[in-house]
Amino acid sequence: MTGDKLVEIIGSIKDSNHNACLPRRLGETEVAAEPDPLGELMKTLFYVYKSPVEVPWEATQFGLPDVGAKFFITHVDLAEIISADKCLNISILQLWTIFMNNCGRSKVDQSLYGLLEPQSIHNAKDRREQCQEYIQTWVKESQRQLYLGVYLHQAHWQLFVLCPRENTIVWFCSLRKKPDINIKATINRFYSNIQMMSHVQTGAYECGYYVMHWMWCIVTGGLKDDWNKVYVMHGLTIVGLVNIC
Repeated sequence: MTGDKLVEIIGSIKDSNHNACLPRRLGETEVAAEPDPLGELMKTLFYVYKSPVEVPWEATQFGLPDVGAKFFITHVDLAEIISADKCLNISILQLWTIFMNNCGRSKVDQSLYGLLEPQSIHNAKDRREQCQEYIQTWVKESQRQLYLGVYLHQAHWQLFVLCPRENTIVWFCSLRKKPDINIKATINRFYSNIQMMSHVQTGAYECGYYVMHWMWCIVTGGLKDDWNKVYVMHGLTIVGLVNIC
């Protein structure tokens, strides 16, 4: 299971209310050439069930000590992507964060994006001091222009972008929810202005897919401040941009 395969799968899962294509008859050549990343993933499900896949990653790329921590993708993780009917496991968002970090490092300006490791900012209520220390240290040491963090609150994924130079946080939420008070208290120590941007998801499970797609749009598009472009790239019109300080 690789980030490249996952990006193909995420790209193949479309909101049925947008960009819908009418069915048409395909010739044999077209059928043979039609990519099916979800089908390919289903083929690997049995092998992952027998043996979880270890994902290589460099902890130092996320401001963490290189202590040989291992991280695995399991049968349950892949089954969640295939079924697409529940909130995605944090392991999938970790894999995506690693993939997005590699995408950012491949750009000419490698100082543009920093990624926050999801487990290190998870459960901010009980680990507020550790979260604050992690974010403060990583931002100070790495000196990137922007930092992307995925945050899980009450089985709902959200994305925030730290903009140190503008003293601003941009908050993306597919349910238009304001930041959880615990993560807000953690990052408000460093940033005074919060802007919120949002779609409205059609079901109860799409939040993880929204977050991954937003990250993809930001990093591959080289976005630094014009956040409306995230929605243009997504094929949707912007629902709201509000100051919630």
